[in-house]
Amino acid sequence: MDLLRFVPMLPQPPEFDVVIRRASSILDTHKLILDDRNDIISTNKFKNCDEEPKSIHIVPNPLCPERAMVSVPLFPCHERQEGYFHTSSRLLFKEEGDGFSYVYLDMESDGTKSRVHIYMLQGGVWCVHASATTQLPCQPLKLNTLLADNKIYMEATLSEILVLDLIALSFSTFHLPQGLLIGDHGTMLSRADDDTGVYLIHLEEARLCIWLRTGDNWLLVDTICFHEMCAQLGMSDITNWLFINQVGGNAEFLFLQMGHCLVYVGIKCRKLCKVLTSKDQWWGRIHPCMMIWPPTFPALKNDPPRFVFCPLGDVPIPCFCVTTL
Repeated sequence: MDLLRFVPMLPQPPEFDVVIRRASSILDTHKLILDDRNDIISTNKFKNCDEEPKSIHIVPNPLCPERAMVSVPLFPCHERQEGYFHTSSRLLFKEEGDGFSYVYLDMESDGTKSRVHIYMLQGGVWCVHASATTQLPCQPLKLNTLLADNKIYMEATLSEILVLDLIALSFSTFHLPQGLLIGDHGTMLSRADDDTGVYLIHLEEARLCIWLRTGDNWLLVDTICFHEMCAQLGMSDITNWLFINQVGGNAEFLFLQMGHCLVYVGIKCRKLCKVLTSKDQWWGRIHPCMMIWPPTFPALKNDPPRFVFCPLGDVPIPCFCVTTL
């Protein structure tokens, strides 16, 4: 059974059907998503669960086939020091010009302090970039790891975030807004568009708070009460058993699991809609993909102008990949 499905969010323009079919076929043989970042998906490609993958495949955006798939070698391994154990590892993407560079983060701990090994992909080979140690146990289990502006943000404690500066190779920590704790499926980070700050999205019961961290300060930029939102939109109150599944870039949208429903929430446009339902109450992880519709094309020389009417205008069309357990 496939672990990965590509799901369009309805309604979609009829012209989008071909794009959806092509995107689905691209992911047909990619059974396990490892990571994603703003439409970029990295996967293992294999025919069955017993086969050992030989490479990792980076799909820049399944909705945009002109962005070719990239294959990278399997993640590097290193011999751990005595007394240390593995705590987490992540593949992260960093935008550089028109492309991306790839950073692999491997963390180990001895229970009192943590050591981070950083690798960068150069010439098709994983090369050691640096190693750094912090006097914190750091066993990130609840908060997503984020790379923004050459800094890696990760969970340090339930009330602190650890920052690793890739340029200075130094650690620092800062506290969450007063009174907040990182909760199971209730807290996520999102990078700001200009990479100068990070958003903290925190869900407690039916109340969502969006905080922006710039410099040394937290700014509360938005709050949403889902009880009120459901009432304003004339929807039945589906706020039982809430948790955050995925957050979009710039904190513009998120996917919530509400009981048996998977719900898309447009934070800035105050949009709320059910996108999937299940009897199992578990969707695995959501991986959002976006594209602009209608597409824009370069002007052709010696070609008369042609006009096409599209009621949607130049708007992002959301889709998502879902891993089912």
